[in-house]
Amino acid sequence: MRGLKDATRGSISKGRLFPTGLYLSGRIRIRGSQDRGLYSALSDNQKLEQGINSFTQFDWVVSDKHLVTTTVHVAPQRLGHVNMDYFNPQPTTPDASTHSYTGTVADRLTLFGGLLESTFSAMRFDVGVWGQGYQDLTITPMGNRGNYFASKTRDASRYSGGQAIPSLPSPDGGRTT
Repeated sequence: MRGLKDATRGSISKGRLFPTGLYLSGRIRIRGSQDRGLYSALSDNQKLEQGINSFTQFDWVVSDKHLVTTTVHVAPQRLGHVNMDYFNPQPTTPDASTHSYTGTVADRLTLFGGLLESTFSAMRFDVGVWGQGYQDLTITPMGNRGNYFASKTRDASRYSGGQAIPSLPSPDGGRTT
């Protein structure tokens, strides 16, 4: 990104993929930016941000009573020199990265006058924060010196699923679940 302050590119795609009833809808956004900050005394003090945000959905029309939908969301991001300002120049600020991934599958089937729906979802998220060197951080009234002092990583996952079964007619004319 030399010489470029901010750039965002995106693309949207949608339409039928095959005559069998498979449809695609998707969007991707790519972002990169450099920000010198309001109080940066040095020309190389720049906050950096780079990332991708992508969402894609596939719909498969199996029949007029059966639909399968799959979605995928991907969003990795890289941050450089987080929280940089006049008192925290570039070497004293941490770098960070985040990654978020989500996928879902939904199967919908019309049965006996009701809708049978089965869903499953998985999500993963991780984050990392680290310093730019191994010097001790010195805090002074005129501004900090040295390097950010900690390295941390965290991650989380979530899995969920469910099924909704249609209500069926009962012998007495009512509906049961």
